Amino acid sequence: LRASGKVGRLTYVLGGFLYKERQNILAEGALNNILYAFPPAISFLSQGYGTKTQFNTNVRALFGQLSYELTDTLGIDAGLRYNWERVRKPFDFFGFSLCTPYSPDQVAWNTSGACDFNSAIGPRSVTSSSVKPKVTLRYKPNSDLMFYATFSQGFRSGGFNFG
Repeated sequence: LRASGKVGRLTYVLGGFLYKERQNILAEGALNNILYAFPPAISFLSQGYGTKTQFNTNVRALFGQLSYELTDTLGIDAGLRYNWERVRKPFDFFGFSLCTPYSPDQVAWNTSGACDFNSAIGPRSVTSSSVKPKVTLRYKPNSDLMFYATFSQGFRSGGFNFG
């Protein structure tokens, strides 16, 4: 959503941004002899692993920018952006099997053998927010040439690794 306009030498832009995403991640595979450099005599120790997790992301942002033409060749822009983001991880399962032979039909994080490892981590979330500025000074001596200097800051929210 965005609104813009011009009043005399002043141009403005105001807006907002909403974003929602759900990611389901499932990774499974066979652990092989090369991965762990096991000799063939104990290759039974390298079997399978699996991880399953989900990320839910909600983002909200508001932004505004004012541009003012000081003269016919000199202008200034000033803007602000407010970001808010929450990443939730409602569940996280990880497991590997040391003794059960790997099979694509057997989910490794769902095994229950004597030498299997399974881990379930409960819900976690990270909330990040910030207000970031941007200022630009523009000089345009003719229609083919423009010089400018900008100061701005970026935003990167927190998050999680999966697995």
